[in-house]
Amino acid sequence: GYGGAAVTWDNLVHNIELNADAVAQAGGKIRTLELDWRAKELQMPHYDLVLGSDILYEPELFEDLLAVMTRACKQHALLVQNTARKGSGYFK
Repeated sequence: GYGGAAVTWDNLVHNIELNADAVAQAGGKIRTLELDWRAKELQMPHYDLVLGSDILYEPELFEDLLAVMTRACKQHALLVQNTARKGSGYFK
């Protein structure tokens, strides 16, 4: 199953909550947004920065992820990825 994904999501939300005040004091906003990368008509706000970390597991989803990142953030998107993982070169 996807039990690990639920724990990862819970940890992410918790970390965002812990850092929200510091980000706000610096003049920024931070939030989490759960997305289905395959949804072609996905409605989402636009962001100044989109950050993803170690989120590429299935090669058939690479193009969908790239499309979502492009729609969500017109200027800056950052993926932090294990470069030894299959398919990582697709995003270089």
